Amino acid sequence: MHIRDVVEISRSNGRLPARLIEASYQASQDGLVALVLRDISPQTVNLILDPIVPSLPLNIPGVLYIDADDETRVREAVLSAEIIFAATADFRAMVCRWGVAPRMIVPVSHAHRHGHDIARRMGDSRGQSGVCDATSAPIPTNPQTANSAWKAQPEQRLSRDAGNCVKPETVAGFN
Repeated sequence: MHIRDVVEISRSNGRLPARLIEASYQASQDGLVALVLRDISPQTVNLILDPIVPSLPLNIPGVLYIDADDETRVREAVLSAEIIFAATADFRAMVCRWGVAPRMIVPVSHAHRHGHDIARRMGDSRGQSGVCDATSAPIPTNPQTANSAWKAQPEQRLSRDAGNCVKPETVAGFN
């Protein structure tokens, strides 16, 4: 199984990156996308994706959920991926330890700036790339009202890092 992209999904200020999750699913039309879930359940991601899944064809590769604590599966996904979108410095450092070239690791907040191909792949269905400016949403608590619970608000902006593998606390651009 070839995983095209790996996207780390992590809360920022207690909020989920709902638009990033949606964009990842939309990007999965072109290849399998692994979502590495850090302290987020697959059921929570499903609440975000439920409204958009019916709008896409049934025969797309889709997304694969991987728990961030399952290092074996995360490593397998990362080592087969073309691009890794990292949300945290710890994830970036772990990926670097596995020998992934720093140029293959992109902060999720800068995916739209990293080149036309990534912008197209992580953009919305109209080819727009602002998705990875990452608005986030509160975690829906009631599936009946989940759609109305997502009042997207800007998430804390992350700074671009220098692309080097260094200690997580010294990497700008990652929480």
